[in-house]
Order: sequence, then C-alpha cells, then structure tokens
Amino acid sequence: MTAKNKTVRIGGASGFWGDSSGVPDVSLVLQGDRLYAGTSNATGAYTVSGAAAGDYTLTPTKADDTDGISHIAVPPRAGWLVP
Repeated sequence: MTAKNKTVRIGGASGFWGDSSGVPDVSLVLQGDRLYAGTSNATGAYTVSGAAAGDYTLTPTKADDTDGISHIAVPPRAGWLVP
C-alpha cells in the first residue's frame, strides 16, 4: 500500500474598506516550512494550494493602489485536505 501525501488549499477574498468590493492582483504568500503563493483574481477571490498540513501565516501584498484594502477574508473552513 502506498501512502498519499495530503495538501492544504486556502481560499478566500480580498476587499476594499469602503464598499467591500474585491481587490484584484493581490499577491498572497503562505509561509511556514516552505513558501506557497497565489494572486487574487478580478473579483478579489484567491486560492493558495499545495502546502503540506501545518502552521502557516498568510500575508497579502499589493504593488499598487494599496490604500483602502481593509481585509483578506479566510472563511472558517477555508483550509481542507485534498488527497
């Protein structure tokens, strides 16, 4: 029998303070034992995947137009195991 490695996928949305509209092109770095990255799409939705289960910090950055970004949402059950 071969053991399968499990990976974690984190997803959510970035938003502006004033109207909570999505923020596109936000770079998200998931940092733990290794680094994993993703970028928000036109609606602000993002997914960072491929990380092994463990403790991580999710850090958003944006090269331009950063004023007003108020939150990066990670739903309570955003991380799940994917075989």
